[in-house]
Amino acid sequence: MGKSERHEHVLNGCAPVPLAGYLKALGVLRLIAEHPVAGQADKDVAGWWRDEAFHLRTRLTGEELLSFFLDHYRPSAVVAPWNGGSGFFAGDNRDGFAPLRDSPAERFAGLRAAMEICERALADAGLVERPQGEAKLSFVLRLRGQLPDEALIWIDAALALSRDDLLFPPLLGTGGNDGRLDFTNNFMRRLVSSKTPRGLFDAQTGAHRPEAVPMLRAALFGDATDGLTDAAIGQFAPGAAGGPNSTAGFEGAPNLNPWDFVLMIEGALLFAGALTRRNESARQSGASFPFTVKATGAGWGGIGVEDEDDARAEFWAPLWSRPATAAEIRQFLAEGRAVLNGRTARDGLEFARAAAALGTSRGIDAFQRYGFVMRAGKAYLATPLGRRRVTAVAPPAVALIAELEEGHWLERVRYRLRKGEEGARARILAQRLDDALFALTEPGAGKPEVQAALIALGAVARYLAVAPKARETVPPPPALSPRWLSLADDGSPEFHVAAALASLGHPPPKAAEDDRKREDPILPVAAHVAPLDLTQPFKKGPAWYDEKRRKAGARDGRLEVVWGDGDLTRNLIAMLNRRLIGRTGREEGVDDTLCASTGAPLSAVLAFLDTSSFVDARCAALLAGLVWVRPGRWRLHSPGRDSAGRGWAAMPLPYAVLKPLFTPADRLHQERTIGERRRSPLPRDHALPIPSGLVARLLRGEVAPAVRDALLRAHASGIASPFLDSRVREGTFAIGAVDPRRLAAALLIPIDDNGLDRVIERAYPQSNADANADTETADHAA
Repeated sequence: MGKSERHEHVLNGCAPVPLAGYLKALGVLRLIAEHPVAGQADKDVAGWWRDEAFHLRTRLTGEELLSFFLDHYRPSAVVAPWNGGSGFFAGDNRDGFAPLRDSPAERFAGLRAAMEICERALADAGLVERPQGEAKLSFVLRLRGQLPDEALIWIDAALALSRDDLLFPPLLGTGGNDGRLDFTNNFMRRLVSSKTPRGLFDAQTGAHRPEAVPMLRAALFGDATDGLTDAAIGQFAPGAAGGPNSTAGFEGAPNLNPWDFVLMIEGALLFAGALTRRNESARQSGASFPFTVKATGAGWGGIGVEDEDDARAEFWAPLWSRPATAAEIRQFLAEGRAVLNGRTARDGLEFARAAAALGTSRGIDAFQRYGFVMRAGKAYLATPLGRRRVTAVAPPAVALIAELEEGHWLERVRYRLRKGEEGARARILAQRLDDALFALTEPGAGKPEVQAALIALGAVARYLAVAPKARETVPPPPALSPRWLSLADDGSPEFHVAAALASLGHPPPKAAEDDRKREDPILPVAAHVAPLDLTQPFKKGPAWYDEKRRKAGARDGRLEVVWGDGDLTRNLIAMLNRRLIGRTGREEGVDDTLCASTGAPLSAVLAFLDTSSFVDARCAALLAGLVWVRPGRWRLHSPGRDSAGRGWAAMPLPYAVLKPLFTPADRLHQERTIGERRRSPLPRDHALPIPSGLVARLLRGEVAPAVRDALLRAHASGIASPFLDSRVREGTFAIGAVDPRRLAAALLIPIDDNGLDRVIERAYPQSNADANADTETADHAA
């Protein structure tokens, strides 16, 4: 075989899940590349991930690969004399420690030398039991100065030094142990223990034991084997850790291939010295370690907000599909921090947002997310929490999350909702919001995910509206950009109705320049959902109403809150009545509380009136989130004129008669296409006020009298209708099947220009005779 010939091996035994398999793959790569004997090493060995397996390119053939580990592998100096149970103290298990300490085999020379140095260091420090606190820090500092460089790799992987304390990378527990399980002691036992379960090698000769061969094939290539042992693996492989429901019967014993544990520990050494640079304190959330952040109880896996307090951290394992050497991976890990808006990602949600940019710049295809979560009593398990694919272009929806950070709102609300004093409901809302925001980071995130985020946001805002204590530290949601609307618009009637309602009070796209320059609506719909300071410009960010800071003459924001726990119809009627207070019908532009920047298509309003397929709860949930969006000049993706016309037959006449009265006069003054003609429905010097008590009539079920009053009012304002005949005047005409309360609620929903044209054509199709009819001016009739 030529030295330049390369072989590719598929290591089916090294999968990215569980974490043990991931670290084992790194261990194989590192050991081949960094073997201390030059003739046995292959510094150009490269590895990559494909089809849930690790692929290896090396000069070694398959048999040579097996021989490398069986005959030439030299265990790294994995020792932890600062831990109880490490083998260095009385009472510790010494089944692996003692044979290695006394072994003459060259294979174990490096590990044996490190053990001897540690023993002398403990004796010099007068330590007969594990050190704690400052004594532990002092001991580790002295030990580092005594160990050779090759022995420092493990210490740098298991510990990190801050100015005055030790930090523990969660990947290796708390300094190389997990509860009572010391990784170093178990590493030694898996190597040479002569007791059951036996180790892989004979401590005296260094030769591998016969059973090590099939176990190595299983560990590398996934071959079947019946030699698994009853030994602990700790947090790294939950499925192999034993415990309840792990096998038939009530409780199973651990199942472990010793090679899995040994190679896994060797792989963790690639993270040695990889404490990343950051501006924040290294103590915060474990985020100083590569791809390690504070746990977020949400996202794609089995973790909830209730797990956060007992979770150690999250680890996002990078997966790459292009061959990379051990040196390249080590360098990558040393620089491995996810940056979001110029700062290091601090938790799972922030890492998910930053993952796309980090991955594409480093050649990463995906991240496998793990949470170190307390699952087995007080022990932690590296629980798989899903996988995040990386794309060349981040999904547009992920950029929406940044808008919620205005004024640190997202950080503040996530913290507040998790506080115990807020109760279980608040924690549930926190998780739903995080779940929805996690979904926005997915490459395929689209309209359903954006709508889910709006719904979660609305639920949180409604909670804050009735939680005075929470409002002391958390402001209302920021005023969001129209991008939320465009990315959420799925064309459904529920979304169109909600978006149109949420735009009430905002200047229409065709409003006068002075109106468009106004920074806030005259009365934002958000004010009906939560108590807002109505003197604070909505565009600059809503603020809670504060009686102590209320300016002289300012409106009491609490009085505008009418949205309650009732159904959609009830709440829309309450909003309508509130917005009609003081309205005369003569207002222009944004001074009219019924003006809106967005109109729903007529088909959506008719679906609302029909109720057979319209989902009220979904519309209400969307509205609660959309009220925090600035519509701007965005327009709904609404059907054209022909589509609007197809709803003609389904349009209830009472709705067509009443709707113009609940439309800003300046829209009726505009020249419109009614039938085949262009005309202004309402003469420019006329107004169309709502007759007193009309809404109350509807709520009492008096639809016919309400229609009569509306037709008479329209006639007096110069709008003729063929339906104003003796039957109407006498209240004897048929009005059809229409729910009076639903009809009243529908009158609040702004409609687009096509829909308004069809409404007027339906109820007020002006003929020549109508045009010459004798009318009164609105001012005279008022």
